Amino acid sequence: YTITTTMSTSLLPQELTANGSGWGPLDGEPEDLFEAIPFAPFSKDTPLGQIADNWSLNSRYNRNHRNNNTSSAATAKPEVTTAFNEFADEKAEETSFSMVDSRPTQQRRQPYSQRGRSNWVKQRAVGGRNWQAKEGVTKKAKKRKFKRVQWTNWAARNRKFDSSIEVDPNWGEPLSVIQFTTLAPLSTPAPKGSTLESYGCLELFNDSYSRLTSRQEKPLERNWAVDRKFYQVTSSDDPVLQRLSKTDTGNVFITDSILAVLMTSLRSKYSWDIVVKKKGDNIFFDKRDNSALDYLTVNENSTDPPQEESSVAANALQSLHKEATFINYNFSQQILLDTKSNNLQYPKPNPFKQDEDNMASLAYFYRSFPLDAKNKVVVRSEVDGYQTDNDKKELFVAKSLNEYDLRITGGWRQKLETQRAGTFATEVKNNNTKLARWGVQAYLAEADLIKLGFVSRTSLHDPYSHVVLGVETHRANKFLPNMGCDVNQFWGVFQYLVNQIRSFEEDGRYLILRSPNEKQLMVYRVGNTDLR
Repeated sequence: YTITTTMSTSLLPQELTANGSGWGPLDGEPEDLFEAIPFAPFSKDTPLGQIADNWSLNSRYNRNHRNNNTSSAATAKPEVTTAFNEFADEKAEETSFSMVDSRPTQQRRQPYSQRGRSNWVKQRAVGGRNWQAKEGVTKKAKKRKFKRVQWTNWAARNRKFDSSIEVDPNWGEPLSVIQFTTLAPLSTPAPKGSTLESYGCLELFNDSYSRLTSRQEKPLERNWAVDRKFYQVTSSDDPVLQRLSKTDTGNVFITDSILAVLMTSLRSKYSWDIVVKKKGDNIFFDKRDNSALDYLTVNENSTDPPQEESSVAANALQSLHKEATFINYNFSQQILLDTKSNNLQYPKPNPFKQDEDNMASLAYFYRSFPLDAKNKVVVRSEVDGYQTDNDKKELFVAKSLNEYDLRITGGWRQKLETQRAGTFATEVKNNNTKLARWGVQAYLAEADLIKLGFVSRTSLHDPYSHVVLGVETHRANKFLPNMGCDVNQFWGVFQYLVNQIRSFEEDGRYLILRSPNEKQLMVYRVGNTDLR
């Protein structure tokens, strides 16, 4: 082939001899044979762009001068004389390349979490000592806030509660101290209950409350708790249980509210006490008159439960418990239709009714649960009303939650419309013990539903005026599982306590006390001590 070049022919070797035994020139070849061939020095890690550059230096020089705006370093004439100009200024090659984007530039929106950061960086750069002083103040403020929050959490965790009853020195040491860690793993198959006798009368649910919203709130009427009679009769004073104890129907007698307290004892935070009467083979579980079990708790499981004393008298511990109980009585009757034509009458009237009493809508079911070979439990359970669904009567238990501080609930008037599930989840966290007890009571009564009302104060500082913001309906058989409650564990705890009482040889009165500040139950023998 023919090589056409402007280069002098003296630059090309006139004769080349092949080296068949290795690499490189043969011995005896002139050392200056390849000096005139353009060559670029390179290392092994340098990408090889081209083998040889036979362009004239003048054409490359002229190309570098096309852009008059290039820098002096880029436009300077190369000083090297080799055609493969490795030592030429590389900036000239870079500046000869340009990319033009004609599209309009759009400013990128800074993420929300980083907004203001650029200003903060600039202030830090130019602020000097003043910025450092301000930063020091900010850090100190954050440190103080962290310590304050840390102290609040520590105080809540280490808060001391009062005992529900003063321990009499004459009782001596407890006969048994049962740690919660002992009760936690217990479990026994839940016995199947059967109804022995039914008493009372139920009213029909008012469907207008199922469509109630916070925008259509209804005032809570205060007259129901006064005009209608509610009896809190303990087990040993119940004439029906007394009569059944003389038969072979059962040997352990208790009410649903007391049994719910014992079953959910592991979830409780406040102190409570239950009186146990053992006589022969029969055991009665009782509550004291006007004891803590007569009142509903408020935010018992909250990280910061109500204090015994508060700057707002209505928000003190005992005041809130009485307010919640009063609300629950009124709510359970207000959501019913006060029409006798729709009443569901059971075979026997209310066993506690006096001659002129206007009784509340309540039905009592005395139900038997064969716990094991030695213990057969008879429970008095309650339901508050009924509703119809395709001509099927469904019994329900009516309970109410109350709002007294927007900082805790976040404001039910807004959240019930948009975050109803979240609102209920918050209540499950703050009132876990109370809700678990209600679920156990519905389970023991074999109720179909639980009507749960959300009641708030009309004014946050007025504990006597309330409004009903909404009513939720829950299936009773799903209520406890959805809260993470295990019915088998509940029966296991109660079975352990019953067998513990049976292990005492002497008949008499005993007291089960939930320790106010320790996760344990203590059993005392109290004899004939006056426990009022």
